[in-house]
Amino acid sequence: MGLDIGVVTIEYLEQPGQPMYGFLQDLMTDSDVGNEFDTFDYEPTWGDGWEGNALYEFERDVLLRRADGWAVKKNLDASDRATLLQWVDNLPYRGDAIMLHLGM
Repeated sequence: MGLDIGVVTIEYLEQPGQPMYGFLQDLMTDSDVGNEFDTFDYEPTWGDGWEGNALYEFERDVLLRRADGWAVKKNLDASDRATLLQWVDNLPYRGDAIMLHLGM
């Protein structure tokens, strides 16, 4: 077994408007938000939340499916749903993964 060593660098993004902000608020408190409707979402979330902060790592397709599930649950109209999914898809992924720090 090898030891992986990494350095985490946080690049804070401009605070998004709605519906992205609402999705991220819910994601911060429940990293599985949006997967209620996804029978294929068995991907465990890597990370944890504590005292108004959360640090989670997602693969792009998992985060997109969770955002889409959240949009369905919140009954977003087609325009807001498309805006949310485009924003999530355009996050600065490394390869197909991203680590998000969410803090209040």
